[in-house]
Amino acid sequence: MTHYFNYIVTNSRRSRFYIGTTADLWESLHRHKVRPVQGVSHAFFLDHLVWYEEQDWFLEAIRKEKEIKSMDRSALVGFIESKNPFWEDLSPGFVSLKLNDFLKQIHLN
Repeated sequence: MTHYFNYIVTNSRRSRFYIGTTADLWESLHRHKVRPVQGVSHAFFLDHLVWYEEQDWFLEAIRKEKEIKSMDRSALVGFIESKNPFWEDLSPGFVSLKLNDFLKQIHLN
């Protein structure tokens, strides 16, 4: 079953946000970190993953994305701080989880 992720990335100054939905958070994080093409992430250095959540259903992921995008800035900041009060970059933790999953698959085969 495909899983979907809602996520929020920001820059080190927390002055801009990117709210997205993807089926491959690993690849999306890579694009935000490496910035291979010109765009919002490239222009504003949006490379700090400050929140993500996995969804089982595509429509639920889209609903959640729209809900978050409808928030004003203060509500969005409050939402992020309720989940990640120190605004830590969650990318390393997500990468570790992904690597552990990969190593388990190798071990099982």
